[in-house]
Amino acid sequence: WLIFLMNYLITWINSLPFAVYDGISLPVLEMIIIYVSVFCIVDWLKNKTGKALIASLCAFLLLLIMHDFTTWQTTSQQKMIVYNVPKYSAIDFSNGVSYQFVGDSSLLSDGMLQNFHLKPGRIQNHFAKQVTLIDNLSITDNLINYHGKKILLVNTHGWQPAGERIKIDVIIISKNPRVSIQQLNKTFQCQTFVFDASNSLWKIGQWTKECEQLHLRCHSVSTQGAFVMD
Repeated sequence: WLIFLMNYLITWINSLPFAVYDGISLPVLEMIIIYVSVFCIVDWLKNKTGKALIASLCAFLLLLIMHDFTTWQTTSQQKMIVYNVPKYSAIDFSNGVSYQFVGDSSLLSDGMLQNFHLKPGRIQNHFAKQVTLIDNLSITDNLINYHGKKILLVNTHGWQPAGERIKIDVIIISKNPRVSIQQLNKTFQCQTFVFDASNSLWKIGQWTKECEQLHLRCHSVSTQGAFVMD
């Protein structure tokens, strides 16, 4: 109950106008450079040493260069992130600072789940603008095509083997479907399987053993954290 009260108070403070400045992502190295520049400025103001002023200006210049490099990386990023949200399916596709959400719609209305599970990752990756459709992303039923990568969402029961195996880059399994990796491997030619946090742990353990037997790569979001594909 104390943890619940703490989370409630954090969410309440977050909802107050002008209480929180949002969207800050500060790497450790940039934070160290800011501290160095502040200490050098204080030393210059106190002792009037020219070396301290030069050091602070160099630190600010380095900070600007790092900031510009981060901005360049952000504007050119294209990612798929499968988040670790217990009992939910949550995926972001990003194009620069814009992102499109694919998953359980109930997450869009639950502020607490968004704040604690989705928001930190979005801030870290500088996702600033949610859109309904981003460039180079097409969704047809459970098949997603993004920049030439084919992603299959498996959340239903039963897959019948096709005449010819279909090539897929990533298969994401969610909602505890009654399928086996061996069954999927007969239908799809895929080397990477992702099990999101909406699956039960015993089911994920079962699928992981099957992947090891078939020498296929797998990633459990519940135990290994979010799956990120650039």
